[in-house]
Amino acid sequence: MWLVDLKPNTRADEIGKTRPALIMQCDELNETLNNTVILPFSTVIVDNAEPLRINYDLKYLKENSDTIITQIKTISNTRLLKKLGSISASEMSKISQYVQIILCLKWRGGLLPFILKTKK
Repeated sequence: MWLVDLKPNTRADEIGKTRPALIMQCDELNETLNNTVILPFSTVIVDNAEPLRINYDLKYLKENSDTIITQIKTISNTRLLKKLGSISASEMSKISQYVQIILCLKWRGGLLPFILKTKK
């Protein structure tokens, strides 16, 4: 988990600002590339939003926050400001499963009704 600078965000529906983000890219690539894949966090909490968001109350986050699975993005390593901490292997596994769902790499059925329900 890192504090990242996502300014400037280019569109209104893209997450911006300086905020915590979870590094999703493997360590081997992080050591060789100049960019990394992240999942940003937000203090705007959405109840019952899994697998689109997961809520966390971690000691190194200033506030209770959601990681927003649908905002997965690649950023330059120059946007990484400060390491904040890490999450457990079991939580990382859960997040990885949700990323696979969002990217339609796994469990193709059943997601559309959930998405439509959250749009109301």
